Amino acid sequence: MRIHLRAMPACLLAVSVLLGAAGCGKQPVAIVNGAKITRQEFTERLEQAAGEQVLQDLIVRRLLEDAFAQSGLALAPEEVAAEVEKLKKQAPSEEEWQRFLTQQGLDEAKLAQEVGFRMKLMKLSQKGLNPTEQDLKKEFERYREDFDRPATVVLSEIVVSSKAEADKVRAELKSPKANFQALARQYSISAMTRERGGRRGEEPIEQVMPEALRPVVARLAPGEVSSPIKVDENWYIIRVEEKKAAQKADYAKVKDMVRQHYMDTHGKSPQDILAELRKTAKVSILDPRYQRLGEAFNPPQQLPTFGSGEKKAEGKAPAEQPATKAPAAPATGQ
Repeated sequence: MRIHLRAMPACLLAVSVLLGAAGCGKQPVAIVNGAKITRQEFTERLEQAAGEQVLQDLIVRRLLEDAFAQSGLALAPEEVAAEVEKLKKQAPSEEEWQRFLTQQGLDEAKLAQEVGFRMKLMKLSQKGLNPTEQDLKKEFERYREDFDRPATVVLSEIVVSSKAEADKVRAELKSPKANFQALARQYSISAMTRERGGRRGEEPIEQVMPEALRPVVARLAPGEVSSPIKVDENWYIIRVEEKKAAQKADYAKVKDMVRQHYMDTHGKSPQDILAELRKTAKVSILDPRYQRLGEAFNPPQQLPTFGSGEKKAEGKAPAEQPATKAPAAPATGQ
């Protein structure tokens, strides 16, 4: 049985739902045509559908947490806080950040726990790695193209569902007083960018999605606005906010990135770490429904071998062994 670490975040959210259900099983989570779906119904169905995966992921987490505690490694709260802050800065506003947390079923404290766990896993993976300057330069030469900076662009977009509406928006944008951000909030149907005034993050021009936008993006200069572009059933109007030319990497400038790349590519995989932990793991599955999980975590029992230490007499057949007696039949009481 494979252990899927990638499934862990969703499953851990499921766990929080299961644990949070205690004492409020009759509270509704939905009402359908006047009939309530209680939290107890919801959690029972959730456990039936994903209970084994959730339990597996919780066991994996406990094994890795124990391994970190015994490794001699350390993770300071300040490190976790700094990493959470990096994530927070990716949100365009506090409102967007809070919306993200709500959608994930998290608050900042729970997010910090998840970030901390992933940082511990990374430290376990990279334990003992200490690349030399020569190691890093070899890494740079081997993956040089990965460190080159591609041409990038920052776009703003307005996405509408009809050509008529796209033409209307484009006409409004021709006004000297037009505000692209305000019009994006007013007209755009893009859930990802509408509240940001249509603004997207920096991205390589060759990876801009939808793909139909790429040739237009390549032609536009910063500040220019496109004509409506049909993509499937929708219409896009884009404005180029910034453009950065491609740059060849200079080792001295990207050395920190090279080091991180080395650590990431030479560290142990989570599966390798778990394979090592499995050799000494002591996991008891008490719920009969999940007994087969024991096969995934407990080391296989090695069957004893017989005769390997005995040297057969040369030229002689092995001595005949006495027949094994069958177990005695139980008494009949007669």
